[in-house]
Amino acid sequence: MKLHLQTLKALIKYIAPKKDIRNALNHVLVEITDAQTFYVASDGHKACLFKHEMYDSDDIKTGQYLISREALNVFSKSPVELVEFSVSDGGNMTLFDNTLQTTFSTDARYPDWRKLLHQIKDLSGKPSHIDPRLLKEVFDCYRMSKWLKNDSLSLSLNQNGSGANAVTAADDSNFVGVVMPYRADDKSKHIFDFDSWISDQPLKKAA
Repeated sequence: MKLHLQTLKALIKYIAPKKDIRNALNHVLVEITDAQTFYVASDGHKACLFKHEMYDSDDIKTGQYLISREALNVFSKSPVELVEFSVSDGGNMTLFDNTLQTTFSTDARYPDWRKLLHQIKDLSGKPSHIDPRLLKEVFDCYRMSKWLKNDSLSLSLNQNGSGANAVTAADDSNFVGVVMPYRADDKSKHIFDFDSWISDQPLKKAA
């Protein structure tokens, strides 16, 4: 069967962590059903989820599969949009295009990603404290997955107060991003030397 290589590469580049102690999060999750395929990555602070329709194939194996960073690095310069994916009876997974191939396996289990969707199902609309770096990484992931240029991005932030925030794309119901807020009382997030900017003495008029 075929997987969207560009989506996989975008998720591993911008969303999945490199050395999280929760080994499963260092991978991209591909969940295959009879009708569609879900692509998920998260580092606990942000997440991106994509949905693609299935392609006609005789070798569809439904289930959850973790695609490793090392496997995707093999295709880092591949220009193809779709890559062949197969699973052996022993559980080994293989990705290949016309010239490149890699085989890998993992016994890690990915967390229940649908819990993220439950967190953003009913958005409050209340303002959130959001790290702009997390938001940019979600935006960059979507842009890369869709082969978009910098000036052709249309995403919306749907705020949720102290809960998880949702990022949605205009006219694209097959994507959702999640960005976790930080607490307003977390001093490490907004240290600023106000005293050096504010003078205690009244300003004199210019001559």
